Amino acid sequence: MKAIKLLLFFVATATMMTVSSCSKEKEDNSLAGTKWQLVNEQDEAFNGAKVIYTVTFGQKDEMTFTRNVDGTDFVMKGTYTYKNGEGVGLLCNEGDTTEFRMTFKVNGNTLTLHYHLRDVTMTKIQ
Repeated sequence: MKAIKLLLFFVATATMMTVSSCSKEKEDNSLAGTKWQLVNEQDEAFNGAKVIYTVTFGQKDEMTFTRNVDGTDFVMKGTYTYKNGEGVGLLCNEGDTTEFRMTFKVNGNTLTLHYHLRDVTMTKIQ
């Protein structure tokens, strides 16, 4: 009887450890493979031009931020860290080595990116 109780205790403990580790892994990788976007038909920051903001998160902590201003792409790439709904991206303009720090928050299907002293709120599209 004592052996059965001990066995049940180990099975319960192993089950709880498995559930905990799966939850943590999902939280750490929950942005991988996602894409977020905002289409602003008349962006005041760009003198009323149409601007499409897009953020893409890769599988290995890669982050790409694209601003398409009236058909011209401005692309920044780098890496990010993310935990508990908040993250930091360290990105460079294509062809440049100057690193920019961007912070972001995720709430459901909404990502708010803070860059150049303003917030851009995007919706998850993928």
